[in-house]
This record gives sequence, C-alpha cells and structure tokens, in this order.
Amino acid sequence: MTVPIVISGFALGLVFVPLSVTALGDLPPESVGNGSGLYNLMRNIGGSIGISIVQTILVRHEQLHRNELVRHVAPMSRNYQQNLQHYTQTFSNFASHTTAQTQAVGQIGRIVGQQAQLWSYVDDLRYMALACFCCVPLVWGLKKVQARGGAAAGAH
Repeated sequence: MTVPIVISGFALGLVFVPLSVTALGDLPPESVGNGSGLYNLMRNIGGSIGISIVQTILVRHEQLHRNELVRHVAPMSRNYQQNLQHYTQTFSNFASHTTAQTQAVGQIGRIVGQQAQLWSYVDDLRYMALACFCCVPLVWGLKKVQARGGAAAGAH
C-alpha cells in the first residue's frame, strides 16, 4: 500500500499547488485570506459531492453486476455443482454435511458479491478517468498568472 499512497501524494501535489496558484494568483494581497477560505470551502463541497456521486455509482453498479453474475450461477450448471462440491468437502472437515453445504452456498454467494464489487470499482474508475480526460482541455483555457514581486524581490 505504500507505493500507491506515495504516488497519489506526489500526484496530488502536482495538481493542487498549481490549482491554488491559479485560483489565488490574481487576487490583491489583502484578499488572499478570503479567497483561500472560499477556495477551500468550494473544494471541500465539491469533494463531498464527488464522493457521494462515486458511492452512488458504486452501490448501484454492484447491484447491477450481482444480478448479471447470479444469472450465470445456475444450480444445475456443471461449474456451480463442482464449486459446491469442493466447498462442501472443505467445510465438511469442520461441520456436519448439511451445515457444510449451507456454508458452501454462502461461500459461492460471497464470491459472487466480491466479483460484483470488483466490477463496480472498475466502472467507477472508468467514469473518473473519463471525467479527468474531459477536464484536460480546460487547462488551456486558464489565464496565466504573473509572478508577483514579494518582500524578497523588493529587498534586492
């Protein structure tokens, strides 16, 4: 988990610093505090709305994929019977045959749920990638911010 977290942190630094400079760069020095507060408020509200949308898509697509996968788990199919027999034998080491068979059916249900959840995450990532690619052209529409001479520049 360390490598993805480091990459994510590095990428966020490459996004949020220029975005903050673009948002606050043209403000007069006395308005930067108010602008920063408003910028952070809007960023937090946008993040909350984005998380809500992503979570809604995740849950709905998980239900959709579960329904699609369950259609392929027919009790009379050869693959289902083989998996049921395998899990029943595995669980029979720890419980009676009836209990083991119930646990085996539950295990198959958990596997279907995991696969549905995986596919819903894939869908979410595709939607987020599409949204990011759609936002790339907006970069060329941003106004270039001129460097402001600060206290260090005036001291020379």
